[in-house]
Amino acid sequence: MCCGSRQTTLTIRRWSRRWIQTVRGVLFLYGNAKLFEAKTFCVLSSRNSLPADLNLIEKLTEEGVLEGQVLVTGHDRPEYQRSAVVPLRWGSPRILCLDRGLFNVLGPDLKQEAFRAARLWRYEFDPRTDLVACPFKPDAHFVNPNNKVRDRLVGCLSRRLDFRTDRRRRQHGRDRQAGAQGWASSCALATVSPSWRRYEALGATSIPA
Repeated sequence: MCCGSRQTTLTIRRWSRRWIQTVRGVLFLYGNAKLFEAKTFCVLSSRNSLPADLNLIEKLTEEGVLEGQVLVTGHDRPEYQRSAVVPLRWGSPRILCLDRGLFNVLGPDLKQEAFRAARLWRYEFDPRTDLVACPFKPDAHFVNPNNKVRDRLVGCLSRRLDFRTDRRRRQHGRDRQAGAQGWASSCALATVSPSWRRYEALGATSIPA
């Protein structure tokens, strides 16, 4: 569901192939739909990231923001939150993808920032700047399968994916997500990943660890 003008609906169709290939369903939007026309990127990482990994997430996000790109991220894991506050510091827009309904994240009046650390930088959510994309009903609560849907949406809306995986794991979901969806040519991957050589052969570039 695209709440807005006909132009917004036409814009969404540019992303429909990736979205339909991964998750079939309705997409609820709130905010600045013009961000779909921007050069978007995301920074993905394994769960339970170490402090050094979180620092790398912040560094890569800041580089993208300062290059004029729009971040696509989530709101409820430390890895996503670490990237999501960076555009706020620079007054830049971002696209937030949710794993539960709009009202459960932004509040009943849709004015609440999505998580506590973000409220230190901006008291209220600004729909003129940011965009929220949610594949669940506005009043839906979180359930475990929502994580995968949210992660796929982040990838679908990103023109470039930077991702860093844990060298202690053979192949994390972030590797599988990018590989299965065939986006390696637009990926930048930390070389500590055990999957690096496979993605390099497909056109991915290297992120210095």
